Amino acid sequence: FTALDCRAFEVVSGEGFMKLEQSIFDASRHTSNSSSVKITHLIPSPTTISRNIDRLYEEKKVQLTRLPYCGLALRHVTQDFNLQNFILGCILYDTQSQSAHNVRSFVDSQLKSYGLTLNESIFVVSDSENKMRAAFKEKCTRIEVDKRRISFDKAQSLFEHVKKMVTHDTRFNGAFYMLEVFLDVYDELAGIINNVFMANLAAIDKELLEELCTFLKIFDQVIDALSEEEKPTMHKVIPVRQLLLNHCDLKYEDSGELKELNFSLVSERIKCVGILQDQHYVSTLLHPSLKYFEIDPNEKSKAIALSYSSLLSNNIAATDHKGVATSPLIMIDKSKPITSNYLLTRCFDQPPLIPKPVLTPTSELDNYMSLDIQLRENDDVLLF
Repeated sequence: FTALDCRAFEVVSGEGFMKLEQSIFDASRHTSNSSSVKITHLIPSPTTISRNIDRLYEEKKVQLTRLPYCGLALRHVTQDFNLQNFILGCILYDTQSQSAHNVRSFVDSQLKSYGLTLNESIFVVSDSENKMRAAFKEKCTRIEVDKRRISFDKAQSLFEHVKKMVTHDTRFNGAFYMLEVFLDVYDELAGIINNVFMANLAAIDKELLEELCTFLKIFDQVIDALSEEEKPTMHKVIPVRQLLLNHCDLKYEDSGELKELNFSLVSERIKCVGILQDQHYVSTLLHPSLKYFEIDPNEKSKAIALSYSSLLSNNIAATDHKGVATSPLIMIDKSKPITSNYLLTRCFDQPPLIPKPVLTPTSELDNYMSLDIQLRENDDVLLF
């Protein structure tokens, strides 16, 4: 009554209500072999809740453990480029098996209850399990999210020693923050930890910890950059992906311990899971400060070809819709009737008509590429 319906405790704390409840319990006690029960121990209040919360938690934990759930979230960009976020729900997965067909049917049925359906223009973000790949291989565009840990022996051993001393579970972002905070207080730990953890502290290579935190910092920055809620991020995918690949190339000045970690495996993993779509190329080209692809010159030609193709297809569609052909030249007269008070000025020759070519998809893109405009990182690319 109070916990489930969010009623105030005062609703059931009145003196008359207490007397009524106590009378009912007293009456039942005379016909029962159980010990006496005080109604004040049962009526919900901050005291009774605090005394029973652990027991209630364990009961609910037993009831809910191993029950599969399906979480659905939706992100939608409106016509005026506003990003809207919706949590559709965490829904009990009550289908008999978790086969690809059943997973897709379950998701489709849940989306249908909101009047939504998947199609080729909708991106579905899921993990890399085979059943998820199979479930969303048709009638949508699936984007894979990788959440596996980097399994390098030295780095993993260092992480495990730190984790034993910090003692909390974490994923990548939390792992990086844990290591970074641990590094900040490293020099102070020897005087405050007990002997149980001294062996773990002694096994931690501080120089390797510093280099590892420096190396991982850019990954954390990339996660933040691509998790922007209010601004578009598609144009960032190719540049930051290449930035990570370049970052994984070991430098001459890197320590031997860092070189032993063999980050080429990380590069291969980024290439494997970071699959680029046509939209990534076009959106990157349309950003004035990224259009020359200096971070990844090998991708520039593909981006230009895709942009040409998109412009041509849109131009053909627009021409077919209007049903008329455009003239190759447009004569634009920028002159105005001369109304000067000076007599001779009114006799001057009129400025000639200025021929201006009609913009074709090719010339339009060429003109854009020749523009000398730069945007700052915090500028809104959509306003450009």
